[in-house]
Amino acid sequence: MKRPPFRLDRRTAPPRAVRRVALAHLDYALAGLERGDARAVHEARKTCKRLRALLRLLRPALGAAAYRLENRALRDAGRALAQNRDATVRVQTARALAAKNPALNPLTRQLHARPRPITGAALRDARRRLRAERERVALWILEDLSAGALLAGLLAGYGRARRAHRHARRRGSAAALHEWRKQVKYHGYQGELLAPLWLELGRRGKRIERLGEQLGWHHDLDVLAQSLEREDITTGEPLRRRAQGAIGKAQARATATALALGQTLFEEKPLVWLSAHTT
Repeated sequence: MKRPPFRLDRRTAPPRAVRRVALAHLDYALAGLERGDARAVHEARKTCKRLRALLRLLRPALGAAAYRLENRALRDAGRALAQNRDATVRVQTARALAAKNPALNPLTRQLHARPRPITGAALRDARRRLRAERERVALWILEDLSAGALLAGLLAGYGRARRAHRHARRRGSAAALHEWRKQVKYHGYQGELLAPLWLELGRRGKRIERLGEQLGWHHDLDVLAQSLEREDITTGEPLRRRAQGAIGKAQARATATALALGQTLFEEKPLVWLSAHTT
């Protein structure tokens, strides 16, 4: 089953268009989880993230209580599917580092033997949560939702990403960069969703995607670094130091690239940015 587009139909009223997108993506995730392969699990996790970005646009229309319920349900479904993520990330990250530094191949081989597939219980839990979510989405009351309300939500998301960028620039910590990454992801998905209504958002999408990749790479490196620091990976001290050095250099490059991209993407104040990109 091909992933449906995550964008609103500009010919359809916002309440109906939003519901149609949400249901299509939930159906896509549920169909994939019936197969239960690694790709389907990955796609289902991305569906949860896309729909949480959509929820942030709908928060005023849904109301605080309904928003919290839906956001928590999608968050918990994503967590159920993420039980093996860190193990997989460690392997992929070590392999990418070893491609440029073959001396790290022993670390890659060791990590490759450790990942375990996601359990059937986790898949059942995620399917249960997403089926319940689908039932609630079908009953959403969104009659008052307008293009203007969606625009206000987009502006709020841009503001959160901009503030997270400024904080990351000041602090430079892994935690600050990870928080910025989350806000960039939400902002990117919201831009993707609303691009048919404001076409300039589509032109911005590639740069947002590149920024997300750099921040994601930094986070993946941090996952591997934390494992080395906790010493839950059995390595000799020379290999550990070599890996930590490679991680540090790669993170420094990713940070510099991300902050430079962020300066161009989030330099404008929200209302200035809105007028420039949605007219």
